[in-house]
Amino acid sequence: MRLSIKDRAITAISAGPFAAGDPMTEAEYQASLMALDAERAALEQAYTVSQTYPRWGYHATEPAHLVYSDVEALALGAGWSPVPVPLPPPVVTALEPDTAVLGAPDFVLHVRGTGFAPEAVILWNGSPEPTTVVSDTELTTGVNMATAIVAVAIPVSVTQGGVTSNARDFMFTAPTGTTKGRVTA
Repeated sequence: MRLSIKDRAITAISAGPFAAGDPMTEAEYQASLMALDAERAALEQAYTVSQTYPRWGYHATEPAHLVYSDVEALALGAGWSPVPVPLPPPVVTALEPDTAVLGAPDFVLHVRGTGFAPEAVILWNGSPEPTTVVSDTELTTGVNMATAIVAVAIPVSVTQGGVTSNARDFMFTAPTGTTKGRVTA
């Protein structure tokens, strides 16, 4: 409470709800700061733990694992991440067969390589083809020879998860001396 002189009368004025109160000693001040720091640290830890675990651990070539602590996450080993890891692009190493003579019968094309996922799709000259995933190293599709009328190189690649592999050329050859060209998408 403080006193005010107004119109030569002395009036008592209340300090209100924000009154400073009695001053703290240095030791009391330091103790209150430490208590606030401890409370903030406890809240941060509770928030971090509740927001972080359990969570999924991701790897580019392994199934995701649910982990419940940093210790479990670190035990997953190298290559693991707390965020989804994109698949590496597939690699096409060979086409079997890699050539066909115009006018030959329809056949099954085997695309060999590495890193083929269950959702892998063969791209024939940039267009998706009906694809059978035989394994993570082999895909197949049918080739309709009625659509092949010119001796050309056709790029064959594989796409999955938004990434596309390198391309290997499949060659249509002419039974006679027809000019060779390249089809562009």
